[in-house]
Order: sequence, then C-alpha cells, then structure tokens
Amino acid sequence: MTILTPAQGDRINAEVVHVTGNVVEQFLDKVTVNGQTVQVGKDRSFSHRVLVNEGENTITITATDIAGNKTTVTRTVYVETALPELTNITPAEDVRITSGRVSPFRLTVNLVCKPLSGFSFL
Repeated sequence: MTILTPAQGDRINAEVVHVTGNVVEQFLDKVTVNGQTVQVGKDRSFSHRVLVNEGENTITITATDIAGNKTTVTRTVYVETALPELTNITPAEDVRITSGRVSPFRLTVNLVCKPLSGFSFL
C-alpha cells in the first residue's frame, strides 16, 4: 500500500485532510481509514476525506486481504487554524496617499511563522 497524501508530519490550516493512495494486493478485501471502509477504484486507488481537530491528529490506513492479513500505515498531521496576528504596524494611523506624490512612509513586512511542509509564499 502506498499513501500519497498526507505526508507524515504535514502541517495544515484546514479541518479536512484528503487521504489518497493505492494498493497492489491482488486479493484485497477492504481498505479502511480511521476504521471507516473506503471505496477502492478499478485502478486500485482510493481517496477519503477525514475531519481533523486543532492540534495533533493520527490517521490510520489499513488494507486487509481476504485471508485477513493487514498492512497498516499511520500518518500524523498537525492542524493550526489560528489566523496570524499583525503587530507593530506603522504608521499607526490612517495616511492619505495622493497619486503621483512620493510618500514619506516606507512599508516593511516581516513574516514570522512556523515551518509548514508543502506551503510556499509568493
């Protein structure tokens, strides 16, 4: 069994994780995700949505063949849905900017965040 998503240790900001993967077992009986049976396609792929809570979440994926042999993969994902807080913003009051005029103010953005796998900032 190969689990495509999520990767171990993924950090996300959503309340749903999409578990995707595929199985190669010729005599497959079933695949479960956190105890719920999921449908496996003719191409042996599967996809299932899992509701997750804030903080650490463990997702267990199990493939069982007709003889009862099991292969289990566990993934831990971390959910953080809190919005970032903007602080130390200047100017502290509204400033009117007129088109074509040079503003005496300079905009500086400092972004401090925890590392997130699979995310990028543009």
